[in-house]
Amino acid sequence: MPRENPLQSARASNPPGCLTDVANELRLSQAIVIPPNSSILVTSGQCGFKDDLSLPSDLRDEIMLAFENAEKTLQTAGATEGWKHVYQITTYAPRLDEAWLDAMQEAKQKYLGDNRPVWTGVTVPSLYGGARLEMTLNAFIPPLSSSNNCHERL
Repeated sequence: MPRENPLQSARASNPPGCLTDVANELRLSQAIVIPPNSSILVTSGQCGFKDDLSLPSDLRDEIMLAFENAEKTLQTAGATEGWKHVYQITTYAPRLDEAWLDAMQEAKQKYLGDNRPVWTGVTVPSLYGGARLEMTLNAFIPPLSSSNNCHERL
């Protein structure tokens, strides 16, 4: 008989005071604890490229497409619930202006919902292909309750 699954979701931790205030304002967490026996999934840089490898001219469209592409990557790698299991994000952008921040807030609301991963944002001189956003993600895949848990090996 399979044993009951351990905790299946990550646990956020925010120390009291200003760090909680910052976490609430930016919709992120200061620390995350991963459930035991979970598999860890790490992505390469995810951008808002269309299928023909071009970038949308509209910033909002590019950012939304980057989140959509990242979700496809997560699901293909085994995180079937996509963004729900993302616990860490690093974003890279050549410029952080109001339009960029507004588009990011919209994408965060649509794709992350109530999930508040730890998050680091970095400004860089430029990104591959002229992208205006690139992000790397760390996610966890909860253990299955059956003993038939097989993962593809490198």
